[in-house]
Amino acid sequence: MELFLRMATEQPVLAEQLYSITEDDLVKQGRYQECGPFLRPKQDYDQARARYRLTKKQEKSLPAGKRSPPKTATLFFYRDVIRLVALLVQNDRLEDARWVREHALKVIDNDRFQGLLEEAMRGKFPQISPHEEF
Repeated sequence: MELFLRMATEQPVLAEQLYSITEDDLVKQGRYQECGPFLRPKQDYDQARARYRLTKKQEKSLPAGKRSPPKTATLFFYRDVIRLVALLVQNDRLEDARWVREHALKVIDNDRFQGLLEEAMRGKFPQISPHEEF
């Protein structure tokens, strides 16, 4: 972690390439400000939405039954968007956070997601159980 943080100062281009694999550890350690320079709201949101659509399409093509893998498209979309919104709020980028929230609700708009996004808009990182039904 310390190596990444040093790299962020000394070699920001390389750090940008490595950020995606470091973000989870930074969030777990509460180092939200260190994430700020690497947040690209529109690009990050577009990637989350594209992954959601692709995974959802793949899930629809899978046969139903007990041996079918778990459906994860919604879970990962929730996780990615909520983390992005909370990090933006933590970095005082409220306009960007509102933009992401507004666009995410055009993809999925239900009470559960709205509640999670409201928590994220307060700078919190709500936990989503992988066992939730979507």
